[in-house]
Amino acid sequence: MKKSTKSIFAALMVIGTLAACNQKPNSTINAATQATNEIVDTSESEVELGDLSIANPRARALLGGQTTTAAFMDIENEGAADKLISASSEGLTAELHSHAMVDGMMQMRQVAAIEVPANGVAELKPGSFHIMLFNAPATMVAGSNFKLKLKFEKAGEVEIDVPVLQDVG
Repeated sequence: MKKSTKSIFAALMVIGTLAACNQKPNSTINAATQATNEIVDTSESEVELGDLSIANPRARALLGGQTTTAAFMDIENEGAADKLISASSEGLTAELHSHAMVDGMMQMRQVAAIEVPANGVAELKPGSFHIMLFNAPATMVAGSNFKLKLKFEKAGEVEIDVPVLQDVG
């Protein structure tokens, strides 16, 4: 393979992975589909773990044969500072990620942990901290759910149910 072909291929791989974090839904969604794509009411989906409350978990549906997507949520802390140190899900590779401006370009980076401030909230959202999910099955479509295990430095582990949505807001 020529050097220029390799460079183009590498650039396309990076663009595809970044698109999984920042993709926008198709604007021609019917009303029935749109109803399942709304962010879940946090009062129905909140999970408690010690001083932590995990609310509004959601993952972006796969588009067009992609196998990479991202999960988002709000982690509220009513106690001392903690850290999300890992995430896992059967059959998937999960990594903690953030976005950073490097040499004038926004880049996604794996991070060792996500800080959950004392008496504060860690927002995992598009364009910020999130959980990247690799090797996602084709069944990860809007309306489906999957289990995600979160491990915190102090609070321990908890498994949450994550709805898959077309629009994760």
